[in-house]
Amino acid sequence: MGAVTTDEILDGTILNEDIADGTIDLTTKVTGILPPANGGTGLDGSAAANGQVLIGNGTGYTLNTLTPGAGINVINTAGGIEIESTIVGIGTPQTPNVISPPPILNGDAWIYSPQNMGAGTCPLGSLVLVSLPVNAEGLTVTGHVLANDQVTLVFDNHSGVTVDLPNGITPKILCIP
Repeated sequence: MGAVTTDEILDGTILNEDIADGTIDLTTKVTGILPPANGGTGLDGSAAANGQVLIGNGTGYTLNTLTPGAGINVINTAGGIEIESTIVGIGTPQTPNVISPPPILNGDAWIYSPQNMGAGTCPLGSLVLVSLPVNAEGLTVTGHVLANDQVTLVFDNHSGVTVDLPNGITPKILCIP
């Protein structure tokens, strides 16, 4: 695509008024591939495969698919891209044991071990998130993986008062390997 020529104006391909009011219809009056310098991509998008997107390459664009990393799947479909995690435990909190902590005095901690997680869901080194279905105001609740699929819960009280949680609490534990 080059500059507008006199021949194009004379044969009616591009009219003077198109240039004057900036209304050159790109669908009918421009052929070929519009380069990035003129607002295009420089690519023939009709050849794009399922899931391909425009990715900047430093000098223009490339059509390519997303590359999955560890624990990620990318599924390319006609008109769509689905990204999913294959990491066990993501979005699947477990409720392994019902606990009944005693009153926890200020400055004390109550340790409950072990919470038996599903096989292969909580290896050593996992990040552990713990949620309780009760008000645990004043407590710091943490979970630690001490052995594969074994989580120890720690309730640490620095509230200034004794915290008395109800009996029969079912914690939700999420391990992110």
